[in-house]
Amino acid sequence: MNDKILVPNDSRLSLSARGVLTTMLNVPECDYCSLGKLAMNFESDSLREIKAALDELCNLDYVICITDSVYAVNKKLIPAMQQL
Repeated sequence: MNDKILVPNDSRLSLSARGVLTTMLNVPECDYCSLGKLAMNFESDSLREIKAALDELCNLDYVICITDSVYAVNKKLIPAMQQL
């Protein structure tokens, strides 16, 4: 079992975008999921806040929008991320 955590190290990312991306990278069922399913991991945040973070991640190519509400991690960028 790999207990290392992948962490984005891009200073352009907002705190909320880092949280969403870190979750998508480290929670297996979240690396390819819907906005609604992802929101279950962020109960204190609104769908609008999570969508804004996903839009930011899409604009920076960390996340790919598969359909209107399904997102996937851009696995090509994973090797450049820190492992803690």
